[in-house]
Amino acid sequence: MRQPARWLVFATGVAAGSLVSLLFGRATQQSCADAAAAAPRAQTNDTRSAQPSTTRGRAKSRGEKAFVLAVELRFRDAAAAEAIVKEWALAAEYCLVHEPFLFHYEIARSDKDPLRYMVYERYRSKADYIGPHKLSPAFAAFRPKLKEMQESARVEVVGDSWDELGVGFV
Repeated sequence: MRQPARWLVFATGVAAGSLVSLLFGRATQQSCADAAAAAPRAQTNDTRSAQPSTTRGRAKSRGEKAFVLAVELRFRDAAAAEAIVKEWALAAEYCLVHEPFLFHYEIARSDKDPLRYMVYERYRSKADYIGPHKLSPAFAAFRPKLKEMQESARVEVVGDSWDELGVGFV
């Protein structure tokens, strides 16, 4: 009977056994050393490019941490959804130009339910969200309109905030 391969190697050069050990708390001193030693080799031996990028040409980066808001909007009707998306676009224009601490500010519609949307915002810090963003003219214009829809039961807002760990990439 053929034995399965003991180690798989990811494109980054990190041994899968080491990564699994690290992720599931079974790290040994050797597996940690293997993972740490493999990562720099993978970066220096990568001849494809110095900086990985997306298919659209945007550079990918690692280690960037952010404070995140991830919120679902469940609308009762399409008119309410359209009105909020229109207001969101106005706020997004302001944020793009005036909020350099805001890394990502997007709204998305569900591909399964046209009345469900997701808001995803990434800030340099929670203080940037609580302070300059919430005190901005864009927030002052947008938030009351969303709150009015919440109070009239035209939209339900469900979500939370998160601190990124910086172990992936953006």
